[in-house]
Amino acid sequence: MNIQLFFIMRCTLVPRIKGQVLSTVGVAVLVTMAHGALFNQKVTLTPIPFRLVGLALAIFLGFRDTASYVSEVRNSATSECFL
Repeated sequence: MNIQLFFIMRCTLVPRIKGQVLSTVGVAVLVTMAHGALFNQKVTLTPIPFRLVGLALAIFLGFRDTASYVSEVRNSATSECFL
């Protein structure tokens, strides 16, 4: 297996999302270090909000996924990434 395939940046989204991923990791590290305490008060969360947000995201991503397939079919003949 050629390890250089992991470092090819042509036709990838990695350079565009690098900042967002790093900021999300930074926020996750801060939350982990806080151990659920906010302004010296313990914050308790139930799983219900996470389930509701997860359901909404699943529906939204399902529609987005379908739209991306339609867009890919339209643009695949002219894109240099598919050569």
